[in-house]
Amino acid sequence: MAERDFVEKMKRAGFTGIEIVQRDSFGVDDANLHPLFTADLIEVIRKTVPRDKQHQVATSVVIKAHLPG
Repeated sequence: MAERDFVEKMKRAGFTGIEIVQRDSFGVDDANLHPLFTADLIEVIRKTVPRDKQHQVATSVVIKAHLPG
């Protein structure tokens, strides 16, 4: 999900003080360690993303926010 879309959904859910506190990029080899990335998806990434771009295929984001009430 795009970061801006996620933040917008948090706002609509009533969160305030939304702050991006950490952003980390990772490559296809790192993605292979996460259950979100299935073996089939990893295979597609390896076949479709140029090798020189495979070092940055995803970004994890840590968001801090407050839900009033």
